[in-house]
Amino acid sequence: MNKISILIFCFFSIINFSQNRFVYEYNYKPEKSKDSLVTDIWYLDNYSTSSYFYDSSKKKIDSITEILKVDKSFQPVFPKYNSNLNHSISKSNKNEDIIYHVNFSGYKFKISEKRKFKWDIKNETEVLGKYICQKATTDFGGRKWIAWFTTQIPIPDGPYKFGGLPGLILKIEDSDKNHSFELIEIKENDNEKLPSFTGEKEIKKKQLNKLLDERSQNINQNIDGMYINGNVVSLILKDGNLLQVEKNKKGLMKQLENKLKRSDNPIELE
Repeated sequence: MNKISILIFCFFSIINFSQNRFVYEYNYKPEKSKDSLVTDIWYLDNYSTSSYFYDSSKKKIDSITEILKVDKSFQPVFPKYNSNLNHSISKSNKNEDIIYHVNFSGYKFKISEKRKFKWDIKNETEVLGKYICQKATTDFGGRKWIAWFTTQIPIPDGPYKFGGLPGLILKIEDSDKNHSFELIEIKENDNEKLPSFTGEKEIKKKQLNKLLDERSQNINQNIDGMYINGNVVSLILKDGNLLQVEKNKKGLMKQLENKLKRSDNPIELE
């Protein structure tokens, strides 16, 4: 195959995957002192010039709250949702621009950064599903990461903030196995374009963490709606986020505080 044929093949391969939704299973330990894992499903929506990474539960919650605005008699059943995962990430395919988006108490914040990962690509390969993957390692956020990417999907992207390899990252985890992402499905992207992020205020990470640590003190002022399904109480906050607690369990406020408590084992260590 000559160089022109290779370029044409790569071009149409990128076009073929340019409007796909890559579904990742995210497993992580929310607390350093415990071995229990939390499993969540995240979407990576890919576009021709950018991508958007977000919690699949948040998409379902947003759809339900839109219905509730016009139909007060609607009885919602909310999916399980972790308040520590209320962020989303947009990335540019043309440069290293990464924006971390988060809603908090009715305000929209963003943390902008430029990041170029320094990958060490290994000769080691592994087959994941039907794709031949190659190993790569990097240091990021105070952790060592091991990634498996495939050039069969020639998109230099991946879950969370990761990207910059000559193919899509299908699996990545830190060396201590506290956080891991693995591709479990590829399907058509039903979002025509990247969401609008108008009205966001730029904020520093330390400022955001301070707000998150203080938010449990004002929980009652931020509740916009309450719905009960069996033993689960779902509280919609004014910023669109969701808290879920057990109705029959003692210490409702303590449950809320624990739900709002910032994880001591984040992807990016302090």
